[in-house]
Amino acid sequence: MKQYNFIWLIMVVLLSACSVAPKTPDQSVYATYGTYTAISNTTADLLNQGSISKVRAVKIQGELQKIRPSLNIAVGLVSKGQPVPGDIMQTLQLAQTVLIEIQKELQRLSQ
Repeated sequence: MKQYNFIWLIMVVLLSACSVAPKTPDQSVYATYGTYTAISNTTADLLNQGSISKVRAVKIQGELQKIRPSLNIAVGLVSKGQPVPGDIMQTLQLAQTVLIEIQKELQRLSQ
């Protein structure tokens, strides 16, 4: 039961985060990082509960790993107060689209 409460908490946080669009590059970077982390953790929880197949969980983690290098660079730059290059911001914007789709899928699976 506690795991289900955790999943719902993550989903509420994600939905709240999506309702307030980031206005600055650093907000966008941190919002993407938060969504990335929540999806990673929720995928693991759903796998442990048997709500998602191992094959699908591995595919989701694979998608997350494609995003990780650019996200790491962006978080590092923002944490130092440095600007994030345009190409990395574009990559993160595309990543946000992927993350939203994965988030929707995980929401369906957790119901």
